[in-house]
Amino acid sequence: MSHRPESTEKLPRGTVALPAASIGVMSLVLAVGFQALGLLNRLDGALLGAIRQAGLGGDPVAQPPWIGWAIALVVAFALPMAILETPTHWRRTVLWLSAVAVVLAVWPVLALSAKWWPMAPSVVAVAWSGLCAKIYASRHHMPCEGGDAGRRLKPGPVR
Repeated sequence: MSHRPESTEKLPRGTVALPAASIGVMSLVLAVGFQALGLLNRLDGALLGAIRQAGLGGDPVAQPPWIGWAIALVVAFALPMAILETPTHWRRTVLWLSAVAVVLAVWPVLALSAKWWPMAPSVVAVAWSGLCAKIYASRHHMPCEGGDAGRRLKPGPVR
């Protein structure tokens, strides 16, 4: 998609807060649905198996599962907010891929520290919320992209 002024004028104005909140809720609902189906347990089991197979410090000590869900909660709402407040598609893509890399980089750190909490909820949250935010931003003219997209309409006579 081009960012020439004539192409962005045809896009509807986008907002940040409500879409970011909606995307965050959808990401968490998806993660909860995957948990109910047992898919997150399989992913976490595969990651734990890889830790044991690599011989990184024996059996990890299980931490409370709410830690993984708390991270998912933060990522599900913060990532779409950051993506929707970032101009241009390539910057949004870099931000999204960086967030995915950070979430996935926790796995070897946990393996070396012999601690573990469920990582699958945060992986689902970062992947889904980033994708949804990118799609929304590509179909709307966001306030951070300049022009009058972010202008607040003031009551009064129309010029």
